[in-house]
Amino acid sequence: MKRILAVVLIAALLFCMGGCAKTEAEPLKVMSFNIQTHSNGEIFYIREEMMTEFIAEWQPDSIGMQEVTGTWRKSLDATCFGEQYSSVGNSTMKTGEMNAIFYRNDKFTLIDSGTFWLSDTPDVVGSKFEGSGEPRTCTWARLKNQKTAEEFVHLNTHLDIGGSEVRLKQGNVVLEFIQGFGDVPLILTGDFNQVQKNSSGEVYPLYQQLTESLADARMTAPDTVSPTEWSSMVQYHREGEKYNPARQPIDYIFYTPDHFEPTVYRNILYIKDEIFTISDHLAQYAEFTLK
Repeated sequence: MKRILAVVLIAALLFCMGGCAKTEAEPLKVMSFNIQTHSNGEIFYIREEMMTEFIAEWQPDSIGMQEVTGTWRKSLDATCFGEQYSSVGNSTMKTGEMNAIFYRNDKFTLIDSGTFWLSDTPDVVGSKFEGSGEPRTCTWARLKNQKTAEEFVHLNTHLDIGGSEVRLKQGNVVLEFIQGFGDVPLILTGDFNQVQKNSSGEVYPLYQQLTESLADARMTAPDTVSPTEWSSMVQYHREGEKYNPARQPIDYIFYTPDHFEPTVYRNILYIKDEIFTISDHLAQYAEFTLK
């Protein structure tokens, strides 16, 4: 009887060593993608098909998109993300475009969300700074992991294409809004229309200010792209030249370093038949673990 009991105990111990070990948490897969407006000169239905294939392949947990027009939004809702994803962001911004966030509804529950304008009056629809070409917005979503109950906030924005001073003001609005969340894990994605450094190698004030409280996943992930592949624009990526400081990225994935640790960063160029691209931008992709 004792021998049988011992055998059972040993078997249970071996089983637990093999099957009861603590499993590692799944990484948080985040993406930022300026998908370019639906009328970019290429055949739209091909871009739709490519986008569907692209999302099915990479399956981000949360993706912030820029330049999402009403036409794009209907397409994304109907053909690309389907029932597996839900989204936040709306088309009442008086800009013709939105910074929509799509997230996996089978993994996350939406706690709260909203959109604010990058101006002196963020709550005023359509407001903008003097010198800004058009109203710019930031959309955010607070998401809760259905398994772990852990929460994080994903913010997604698109800054002005004009001068760096306007972008600095817009960035400050985003940073001030972020402070209102307190000690909550944060991801900030977007097209910032701003490279890191000027031609003299000096860091632009916007990038410097953003990285005082946030970190750049491209620069900190141990498995990341090389400087020769930093450009987030298809045009420069295709040229395949050696790294040129002037061809730095303008699309970023920032995060709160006290909460997240990036493990992987990718600059994704998706091409079909060596002719068609979804956008003039490359998608930005990062994987994170919560500390």
